[in-house]
Amino acid sequence: MKTRILAAACAVFIACSAYGQSVHQIAVPDANGYPRVVDSTHPLPVDADVSIGSVSVDVFPVFADDSGNPATATVDANNRAVVNIGSDSVGIKTSVDTVNTSVGTVKTSVDTVNTSVGTVKTSVDTVNTSVGTVKTSVDSVKSSVDLATTAVSSSTLPANEVSTQTITLVANTSQEITSLLPAAKTREWICISAMDSEKDFWVQFGSAAAINSSRLVHEWASFPITEAVSVHVIASESFDLYICEGGK
Repeated sequence: MKTRILAAACAVFIACSAYGQSVHQIAVPDANGYPRVVDSTHPLPVDADVSIGSVSVDVFPVFADDSGNPATATVDANNRAVVNIGSDSVGIKTSVDTVNTSVGTVKTSVDTVNTSVGTVKTSVDTVNTSVGTVKTSVDSVKSSVDLATTAVSSSTLPANEVSTQTITLVANTSQEITSLLPAAKTREWICISAMDSEKDFWVQFGSAAAINSSRLVHEWASFPITEAVSVHVIASESFDLYICEGGK
């Protein structure tokens, strides 16, 4: 009994081993109609041409108009897709051109504003310069008047009568300063001041004044007078003089 079981097991083992090593083969008719096994030496006899007409691929939307209609595309000689956005589309190119135009307009506006601001700044600077010049002139005149007043106030010459006047010089013409003191009063000092700053004139006592020969005065001067003499002034241009005199 044991011998039969062992013989049966050996038979099954041998059969399985033989089945696992077998190779499936396919036989197809050859050109003459005879069956031929297909292997690496004899491949499947297939003769065919394959041609792909077109391939559609959704990559990103490019619209031909504002309604959302898609733009057309073609394939060039190098098999590259060319989207017709310049001929039948208001898409990317038109939008970029519009943005460029807008940016150019904004830049022009900014340049115009900058030019206007520069013009205004120049005008303000000019006004500031003019105001500064006027202020300097006023300060100079005020300083001259203050100095003249101080000189008169600090004078040790006794005086109980003071008079003031303004005269206008004629260019290159000697002019006598007529006293406005009462007839009974004798002039004891006189202060002469130009109404404009940076003015020169000449003063002469007892005779007519002459340019470059008489006493040169710049802006103002105060003189004591010890005797009854006339006072003459002259200048190379026309301007006003402020006269302050005192006596007793």
